[in-house]
Order: sequence, then C-alpha cells, then structure tokens
Amino acid sequence: MSRGFDAIIGNPPWVLYAGKGKAPIDPQEEAVLKQLYGRAARTLSTHGAFACQAGRLVRPRGRIGLVLPTSMVDASRYSETRAGHVVLCEVERALPDFGEDAFPGVFQPSFGLFSTRRIEPSSRGEVTGSAWDLHQPGLDPRVRALLHKLGRQPKLPPKIFGERGYRSSRGQLGVMFVKTKAPEVPFTAPLYEGTSVREFELLAPTAFADPNQLNDIRRRDKWSPVAVFIRQTARYPIACRSPGRAFRNSILAGFTDATYTPAFLLSYLNSAPVRWFHF
Repeated sequence: MSRGFDAIIGNPPWVLYAGKGKAPIDPQEEAVLKQLYGRAARTLSTHGAFACQAGRLVRPRGRIGLVLPTSMVDASRYSETRAGHVVLCEVERALPDFGEDAFPGVFQPSFGLFSTRRIEPSSRGEVTGSAWDLHQPGLDPRVRALLHKLGRQPKLPPKIFGERGYRSSRGQLGVMFVKTKAPEVPFTAPLYEGTSVREFELLAPTAFADPNQLNDIRRRDKWSPVAVFIRQTARYPIACRSPGRAFRNSILAGFTDATYTPAFLLSYLNSAPVRWFHF
C-alpha cells in the first residue's frame, strides 16, 4: 500500500482569514479547519492549510513544490504556519523568489516553497517557525554580512502597521467601484490604491466607489486614524501622508503616536538604508 504521493506541485488559493483585512469565513468552517490543521492554522489561511496538507499527503522523502505569497517566508503572523510545515518537512535553503509581477493581474510578491518530507516528524518542541531563506543571487559576502547585522537590529513595533483597506476582487469592479480618474454617478467616493502612493507624495485617486455599496467608505472614524499610506505592491517601502480617506488593500496603513510621529515614519520608511535592506 502506498505511503503517500511521490510529489505534490501546486498554486493554491491565497486567502487570509486573520487580521484587519481578513476575508469572511463561516465560524463553523473556521473551527473545523483549525481543528484539522492545528498550529499551522493559528493564523488561518488557505495557503497555510495547503502547505500543511501537502506535508501530510507525500510519502517520506517525497517532494513538495508550491507557489505561495512571499509574506509566508518571514512574517511573524505565519510563524506557526511555517512551524506546522517544518514539523513534517525539511525546507530547502535559497527558495526561489518570483517577485510581484510573475502572474498577470496579480500584484502580490510570490515565492516557491520547495521541501522534502522527513522520514520521521520533528519534535514539536524543536520547531520554532523561524523565517525561511529566499535566494539572493550574486550577493557579495560583505553584503550578506551587513544584511545579517541589520536583521538583528530592533524593528518598529507591529502596532504601527495594519491592514485596513478593502480586500476586493475582480467581480466587484464595475459593481462596487470603478477604475477612473474622476467620479461618475454612482461611483462618487474616492478610493485610493497603491499606484497613487509616491515618496512623500500622494497622487490623485485612481478609483471611485459607490458609497451605497461600501457603507463605511465615508466613516471618518475608520479612515482618519491612518496617518501614513505605505504601498504594498513595491519592491521596497514607499510612503506618503494619508488624506484620511478610504483605500484598497494595495495600501498598508501606518499609525503614529507621540514616539513614532508621521514625519519620523515617512523619513524612516523612505530612507535609503531601509529601502536597501528591504529590497
């Protein structure tokens, strides 16, 4: 009797059910998925569940190749997802980075998860969910050393960043909003996108929404706390002041306080060292 597949290759759907911009999910379905996938579903996502299930379905020494969002490589919210996969599989070093424009119409960075099913699962206590390694071709050893040194420095607190923008699909285009440079009834409410975010500058909106379809688009209490817009679809941070208006999820929200002021956050995110490190 077969002990599993020799290999699993795929490009699973990328749907995140956690965080401020989470997709809706039935509570019973969420409970079942978390029961099925355990720690790998601590931050529930379809791509995380697929990565976990692939490890369960291949035989010992079987191979896995999945196309996944690059945020899974090192984002803290995916640490338990990574751990859930590493318990069963050994992940290769220097994973391929496909960038953000590998697929037409998709503006989210992606990478290839290549791993091999272990003969015996690792002890859960030994697996920490540490970041995976992306391939960085042609890097000078001195550059690698500097990146390693910078990577150990303190990071900005997570509370400064959040996902508040609308998660939209192609099916909503023309129904809830339109891509246009000027309002046209019933699409009269500006809806900012990442393409409008420039270094220290916000260009005019490139989309307008129907306020009757997006009921909270004019709620000042939802949008005014966002002090900074950060473009999500770029190879490095690009940030500008927020106008306190609605935006899509191609923009990351930046929040400020007495310590981390808007001027500091803009200067930091747009600085050459931070951009270089991120790139």
